[in-house]
Amino acid sequence: MAKTSAARKKPASKKPAGTPRRAPRKTPARAGRRAPAQAVKRDRIEALTQVFAALGAQRPAVWARSHVDQGHDELGRFVLLRALWLKAVEPGRLLGIARNEPEVAAAAERLIKVAGLPDLDAVLRFAQKQALLDVCTVLDDPSASDEGIGWAVFRTDGRGLPLWALDRLVAGLTDSEPR
Repeated sequence: MAKTSAARKKPASKKPAGTPRRAPRKTPARAGRRAPAQAVKRDRIEALTQVFAALGAQRPAVWARSHVDQGHDELGRFVLLRALWLKAVEPGRLLGIARNEPEVAAAAERLIKVAGLPDLDAVLRFAQKQALLDVCTVLDDPSASDEGIGWAVFRTDGRGLPLWALDRLVAGLTDSEPR
């Protein structure tokens, strides 16, 4: 059976003739921009989380969220702290250097014979960690100087010009320790 064109028509509106139509609702301009901004922020946090995870951060999402939400250079801070850990507290590194230094080699060998290599390395590693904590504490608080001289640590651009201050080093020290 063929349908007629009259059967396809939409039913007539029940509003009386001459009633103005309601304009479609518009969302405020800010609300329209908020959703994409939140999506961009979420995507940025996810991307940075992957970067921090690849660098070995223990809590990569926390570092990434702080970088994006608080506007701190958490990536620069993490990379600096990781470099300090790897250079200053590398297991066996200090003991290896000490064994090659003429003025310390004999003492290191005597201690290894008495205490054993694992015990001596554990004590040295603890001393290195404490020294790193002390250095970060001094860098975080330039007012600790008795001479009234201040300092700051900055991430720099390719020309060596400061970009972001790298502060709160002590706060990130534990989370940046290599596993």
